[in-house]
Amino acid sequence: MSERPVYRFHTDPAHGWLEVPLGEVERLAVEVSACSYVSPDRATVYLEEDCDASAFFKAACRGLPLDVVPFEVEMIEHRSDAPCRSFRHYTR
Repeated sequence: MSERPVYRFHTDPAHGWLEVPLGEVERLAVEVSACSYVSPDRATVYLEEDCDASAFFKAACRGLPLDVVPFEVEMIEHRSDAPCRSFRHYTR
């Protein structure tokens, strides 16, 4: 059995984002809004917590039993603005 991936959830005093490889977002066909950010190398998406991260969770868990979570989440708290705020907003 393969190891479950670990996604980082970044929070700052005002908001939060789930850090996910762009390939996973594309594979699951998650619709991402312009409220999310993308890393400069476009390899990673920081999914906005209210809508985009929720859509990712639903897509990743689709078809699985309710007691199965296919990934782990590591919380990272930033005391000031999260670094992803300096990245460009996500666009297709």
